[in-house]
Amino acid sequence: MKRPAKRSIEIYFVLYIASIVTLLAVANERNRKERQLSEALAVLSRPDFHAVADKVSLTYQYFPAGVNRDTSLLLQEDTTNVIMARGSFDRADFSIVSVIDTITGEMLPADYLALDQVSRDSAVFRWSPHTITGNHVYRVTVRATADPTPPAELKDEAIRNEVASVLAERGSTLNANVVFTINTYALGLQVPTELPANMMANVPFSVIPRNDIVGAFVNVPWSNGIIVSGANVNSQMAKPKVTSSSGAVNVNITSPTSFEISGLFSQTGTQDVEIEATRLTDNQKFNARFRVNVQELPQPSLPQFLYAGEDYSFDIRQKDIPSSQLSLELSVGGAVKISRAMNQPTVTFTPDPVNAGEAVTLTSYLNDRQVGQTRIPIVALPRPEILSIEPDKDGFIVATRSYGHYGNQPNRARLIVREGNVGEPEELTDQYHYDNVTKAHFQKWHLTRHGEGEVTMDLYAIDARGLDYKSQDVKRHF
Repeated sequence: MKRPAKRSIEIYFVLYIASIVTLLAVANERNRKERQLSEALAVLSRPDFHAVADKVSLTYQYFPAGVNRDTSLLLQEDTTNVIMARGSFDRADFSIVSVIDTITGEMLPADYLALDQVSRDSAVFRWSPHTITGNHVYRVTVRATADPTPPAELKDEAIRNEVASVLAERGSTLNANVVFTINTYALGLQVPTELPANMMANVPFSVIPRNDIVGAFVNVPWSNGIIVSGANVNSQMAKPKVTSSSGAVNVNITSPTSFEISGLFSQTGTQDVEIEATRLTDNQKFNARFRVNVQELPQPSLPQFLYAGEDYSFDIRQKDIPSSQLSLELSVGGAVKISRAMNQPTVTFTPDPVNAGEAVTLTSYLNDRQVGQTRIPIVALPRPEILSIEPDKDGFIVATRSYGHYGNQPNRARLIVREGNVGEPEELTDQYHYDNVTKAHFQKWHLTRHGEGEVTMDLYAIDARGLDYKSQDVKRHF
């Protein structure tokens, strides 16, 4: 009679071991999925890192040695540019990659260059003009590097720590380059339009597009500046021949050493613009090209209201359009809070409660041309709401909605039964959803029916702010 008892113990022991193995497998699977989620978030946190320059070009005008200077002429002498890093990081470092003379291909000596860090996310580039002759276009490349951090949109501390751990383990460094030009113009040099043969053969001649790629939207005008070296556009150069793969383009002379090409395309796609320039003094030709990426005018997903005290992120970046050509300007009640001069295609903003009742104006620019504007009212957080009550097997499912944060914590709702033959609400936590655009917390609750027959209930919802912000009572009869 004892053997069956022993076998029973053995069976229970086997079942116990099996249950432990099953729990470990479930736990490992959950940990694996959580790890995959953290790694995915870590990857998604990287694309927002980019660098921008305050000015797309520096202009330096000078009188060469031996040329009489016109003292009444006000010269433009740009020698500094501010480089800024944008994205999710604690501190960015900056370095000069190269400064290349686009005509000769030579590097500008490091003795004439400096890059000074001025804050955690910006540096000032400086160059010292030296003895030069003629017109030059220098292409400057500056690199920003940083260690990534979790995006600010991740509010949950546990998730932030997990993503930070993944980023640290990978040891990956963010890096982004920004390119701008230094355009030097020699003033007072007059070259006759009629010269002996080969007189200008050794004078470099070039036309350089300011942007190799230009972003554009359908039926929105675009433009690109062209820098000329080695000829006066007005007197020593034939009218440039400019063609595009689709659509007409216009040429407008803007200075003795530059002209502008502009156009408008009615279809999406990539358009190549070809330039043929001819110097009249020696019939030397120079060909250049740039590309225009045309897209539909975007319709960003924006909330109907902005809630005071909530963090918002606005992003107008578009595929195939260089981020440096896009910028957002944000103003509140007519006062500019974020200037388009900062060249930021993404901005974050938290409306101040004192501005409730006013409106935020978001204006988007492409190559300094306004392409969109939206006004969004600033309001206080609404009261919570009961969205629906639906029968469900042994009870009812109630859906609620609340908004924003309170005391740095999610301002989630609580469902209260004022009266009725139902049990206390049980939140279905796996049904919780947060909408980052509308700042809404969607929750569902289960109410168990008490007894048979008809059910009458009186419900309301409150959030973290308490009874002063309760929802309207909802009464139902089933």
